[in-house]
Amino acid sequence: VLAEGLRLTDLAQQFGAAAVDQILLTLKPYFRQGWVELFDAETCCLVEPNFPLNQLSPAFSLQLTKPEGFLFSNTVLTALFEQEFASLKQCSQRSDT
Repeated sequence: VLAEGLRLTDLAQQFGAAAVDQILLTLKPYFRQGWVELFDAETCCLVEPNFPLNQLSPAFSLQLTKPEGFLFSNTVLTALFEQEFASLKQCSQRSDT
């Protein structure tokens, strides 16, 4: 899965479009650093991650770059987990009130 990446449409179906939006926003610095890329398997081209979610192609996948992305995968994954933990914490605090 790491080499193939994660298809954005699969993520959107499982977690919703808002979650994919948040993932792309969280990963923005890593796109700039060249650790993460968005790949279109149909055209075999990299895609800029600045597009409306309703224009997601089933062929778009989120991938770590080789070798830099794989070397810094713990940093990238930590950013995603921290974002998810922050979201869960906010939901928990709202339900407590």
